[in-house]
Amino acid sequence: MPIRVFIADDHKLFRLGLINILQQFDGVQVAGEAENGLVLLQSINGITTDLVLLDINMPEMDGLTALPLLLKEHPRLKVIMLSMHTGDNYVQQCIELGACGYLSKNADPDEIEEAIHSVHENGFYFNQSTGKQMLQNMVRKSKLIPKFDQLEITFTEIEVQVMQLVCQEYTSQEISEKLSISKRTVEDVKTRINKKTGTKSSIGIVLYAAKQNLI
Repeated sequence: MPIRVFIADDHKLFRLGLINILQQFDGVQVAGEAENGLVLLQSINGITTDLVLLDINMPEMDGLTALPLLLKEHPRLKVIMLSMHTGDNYVQQCIELGACGYLSKNADPDEIEEAIHSVHENGFYFNQSTGKQMLQNMVRKSKLIPKFDQLEITFTEIEVQVMQLVCQEYTSQEISEKLSISKRTVEDVKTRINKKTGTKSSIGIVLYAAKQNLI
């Protein structure tokens, strides 16, 4: 089953170029396209989509406005934000709104392909210039140490195990094999963790764990 990707970007040439790049990837299929967030919200209904590549700066409705509205209607949808901005604060804002990843528009095709597969399989994507660097800075500045036994929220044993493995970048399939539970159970446990922590995605779980001195 291919990963079905929907593209939302206001620059037609960039959008067409991205479509051309995606069509070269194995296991990836273009589901649709939109020129702004409003058209995205209107047109994605009824189209089977796994992942959205969402530009931040667009007319009518920008990506930051569209993102929470999109996830409210399609909570299982995964979103990678696109932008020329790569500052830590900018990246963190997107992640806290529910994005699973963040790509610079200067990213090369190999990184785009890696990001799509990572988000589809792991639930998030980090690279040195955006998400991973932000998390590393957060850990370094806060001098974080493992404290999974000192949680303000009460988690079950399986929730703690899944959270630890998510933070180690294990995929849902790998977690299911490691813990001898079904992949669906892993996804259900992730959903419970999201509800308890007020996060929206696997990357949100990682950031929560970092902020709460859990990794």
